[in-house]
Amino acid sequence: MTQQPQPRRPFNSKGMTTFIVTLGFLVLGISGIVLYVSPRGWVANWTDWSVLGLNKEAWAALHTATALLFLLAAFLYLYYNWTTFWSYFKMRFEKGFNLKREFAAALLICGLVLAGTVWGIPPMSNLADWNEDIKDHWETASAQPPVAHAEEWTLSQMAENRGLELDAMVARLKENGYVVSDTSKTIKSIAEENNVSPDALFGRISPPRSGGGESHGQGVGMGRKTLAEYCEQHGIPVPDALDRLSAAGITADAGQTMRAIADAVGMTPADVADAGR
Repeated sequence: MTQQPQPRRPFNSKGMTTFIVTLGFLVLGISGIVLYVSPRGWVANWTDWSVLGLNKEAWAALHTATALLFLLAAFLYLYYNWTTFWSYFKMRFEKGFNLKREFAAALLICGLVLAGTVWGIPPMSNLADWNEDIKDHWETASAQPPVAHAEEWTLSQMAENRGLELDAMVARLKENGYVVSDTSKTIKSIAEENNVSPDALFGRISPPRSGGGESHGQGVGMGRKTLAEYCEQHGIPVPDALDRLSAAGITADAGQTMRAIADAVGMTPADVADAGR
């Protein structure tokens, strides 16, 4: 006797929506954690920071796209289950709302989280502080660019702004095995073509230091130093540095950290250092 084939089950869009919500939640959680512990953008771009082969920009794009998909799926989930959802609340209100304490607790918790985040109240403010500490750690452990977003400079701009000979820069890169097809391309583009970070490329562009090794910008951990500490380290009189910063439109105090001074004017610590030298 020939067995009759089973009728094909129709596509279950409600089930698909449930899977999207679940997977979206997982991706949002992972991407959120990665972005929380990531370095600041200019450090990430300069050092070609990545996790699982994705750089910070890619993780941010993934987080945004997944958030939109998650919201859409959540609305669809509510649409498909609206009858059950509304019947539950209708039954609760008809019989008397017996979850007053639970509802009040949920409202209180959400309110505290929102208020603590907006007004910087512990423990929510601690999350922001920890995030800053993590990003400061990346700056301490990573080389800093000579100026903010130096990876967007072309080789020609780099030569002009750093007082270097363009032909000599190109020659140094080629001597170290790097391919330079066009000096009008950005440092980032040339670095990507050679599968290295902009920082590694810049180390070959700049002339070697007198003590050997390559130049990689202003050094590491600068953001944590106070202006007075930075001046002492580099032999710069503090009054002179303050005068130069003032002339550049930067208000500063010797006891402020380089990061605090930079954040107040939308610059990087390296920019502040250049202005005060």
